[in-house]
Amino acid sequence: MPKNYSLAMDYFRKAAAQGSLESQFSLGNMFAGGQGTAVNYTEAANWFRKAADLGLPEAQHNLGAMYANGQGVAKDMGQAVSWWTKAADKGHPDAQMTLGVLYMSGTAIAKDRARALNYLRKANAQGVPDALNAIRALADDGYAPAQVEIGLAYEYGRGVPKLEAEAVSRYRLAADQGDAAGQYNLGRMYAAGKGLPQNTAEANAWFEKAAKQGHAQAKAQLKR
Repeated sequence: MPKNYSLAMDYFRKAAAQGSLESQFSLGNMFAGGQGTAVNYTEAANWFRKAADLGLPEAQHNLGAMYANGQGVAKDMGQAVSWWTKAADKGHPDAQMTLGVLYMSGTAIAKDRARALNYLRKANAQGVPDALNAIRALADDGYAPAQVEIGLAYEYGRGVPKLEAEAVSRYRLAADQGDAAGQYNLGRMYAAGKGLPQNTAEANAWFEKAAKQGHAQAKAQLKR
């Protein structure tokens, strides 16, 4: 049928009045984008809030952006982070990416590399562009768990070429910092001869280091 934003808005309003979260969200997008109506950020924020309050992650993400930019509401990064967190915890990939970058840089919230990696890992698993690059930046900044994550990407070719020698290098950087996961994965590579010559003695030495820190898989390898 022919495109008709005015009719679309009419039907969205009728559905929204009956509690349709998706229609409330769509009305927010139409007011924000000026589709079938003049741009009205206040109305957009109001509709996003209706759906966000009832748990729609897409609306929570957009409402967070409205607070971050001061569109239709007073600019408030605390509110923005709060809504993005709700959306991210419901699996919204863009909210996860946004929070990962904010925690990594310490912009608007306290810098927290562990939280940054947690959100970036989730965003990367959902294919968000640049999530892996952000994880790499954390690794290059010397954060051991991120080095392990990049190592896994190179070992299995996830978003990067499969390069086992590079994986070994990343695992070693983490292991040398005392990271148990890095020690375990470096041990695996020695045990299997992946990316370096096979060496059971070296493998067991790294497994022992990881096991002393309580790493369950390293303990299991030593038992075997």
